[in-house]
Amino acid sequence: MVRLGEQLGFDSVWVGDHLLYRDDTYGARGPWEAWTQLAGIAAVTSRIAIGPLVACTSFHNPPMLAKLASTVDEISGGRLILGLGAGWNETEYRAFGFPFDRRVSRFAEAFTIIQSLLRDGHVDFAGEFYTARDCELLPRSRPGGPPLLIGSTGQRMLEISMKLRRRHHRFGEVLRSSPTSCAHMREKGSGMFSSSSSP
Repeated sequence: MVRLGEQLGFDSVWVGDHLLYRDDTYGARGPWEAWTQLAGIAAVTSRIAIGPLVACTSFHNPPMLAKLASTVDEISGGRLILGLGAGWNETEYRAFGFPFDRRVSRFAEAFTIIQSLLRDGHVDFAGEFYTARDCELLPRSRPGGPPLLIGSTGQRMLEISMKLRRRHHRFGEVLRSSPTSCAHMREKGSGMFSSSSSP
C-alpha cells in the first residue's frame, strides 16, 4: 500500500505509535508496533517521507527512542520526520504498565534527551523521570538528526514546541480552529511555522 502511495505521488506516510484501543463500539483492538513497521516501510520505498504520528515518549526509554529514530532514518536514506508526543490513551498506558500521570513533564525531559542525542550525538542528563549519563548516539544517521514534529492539543505542549521552534501538529483540531486561534499560535510561535527544524 505504501509503495502504491509513493507511485501515486504522496509526499509522506505516517504510522501511529499506539498499543491498544478499547471502546464499546469496536471492543479491544490494536495496531502492529510502529518502529518495526517504519523500518519495513523505509526498506521498500525510496522517495516518500516517513514518520510516527506521533511516537509517544512515555512508551520508550528516551535514548533508545533516539537510537530507533536514527536507525530508521539511516535505513530510509534520511527520509524520517520524527513525530513526538506525550500520549493520551489511558487504556494503553494502564494495560502496558506505563505511568499516566505527569505526561507532559515526562515528555519535556524525554524531549531534552532525544533532541540532544539527535542534534549533538551526546547527552548527559539526570531528571526526575529519566537519566542518560554520558550517552552517545553512534552511529549517527545525519548531522543534526531528522526533523522533529510535536503532536498535541494541549497548551503546555504547544509552549514546549514553540519555545524549541519545532513543527507542531494539533491532531483533530482543524475543524475546531478559528482564524483567531491560528493567529494566536502564529504570534506565540514567532516564526515557528517554517519548514526548518533547526533551533
